[in-house]
Amino acid sequence: MLLGTVSQSLFALAYARCAKVMNWPACVAAATLVFALLTPGLRMLAFGAVPAFALAIACDAAALRLMPKATAPRSEADIAPLRFDLPLRMLVATGIVLSLTEVASTLGPHLTGLLSPFPVFATILAVFAHRQGGAEAGIDVMRGLLTGLFAFSAFFVIAALTLPRTGIGVSLVLSLGATLAVQALALQAILRPGRRSLL
Repeated sequence: MLLGTVSQSLFALAYARCAKVMNWPACVAAATLVFALLTPGLRMLAFGAVPAFALAIACDAAALRLMPKATAPRSEADIAPLRFDLPLRMLVATGIVLSLTEVASTLGPHLTGLLSPFPVFATILAVFAHRQGGAEAGIDVMRGLLTGLFAFSAFFVIAALTLPRTGIGVSLVLSLGATLAVQALALQAILRPGRRSLL
């Protein structure tokens, strides 16, 4: 899961960079291709939890640095939401999750762990935002995804380090505590006046 975060970071960066010059279907295709090309290479790595965490954090930070500069988004008056926006998002997300779950048993635990971080919900949110609010809205979703990956990575590194020693209950509590602490710091950094990202 931690190594899969590397693919997730570069997925978000690829989508955001493409959004400056492409429509949302091309952005999804390009970002998915980046994710798919990285995953086989990551499958060959056999890092421990701490080095995998360090790599995930470094890639996430680098992707945030390389995100396109923020510009003014379209006003809400220009945005026309779809009539069945929320049910459609739910339907698409459920279909993708069920498809991934169906094939997980044939892929094995390592490859499933690398594919599991595929940003299903972030992609759906980005596509709807991009379509309705323009490229900057889609980029903002991916910027938010990258910011959230710090907490995501914290959860899995703590889980990997504590699960063999403490059992599932204590490990889950510690992992959730680390996640909430890191996410609170990330949100505090974002909400500072004039800041749109951590970096």
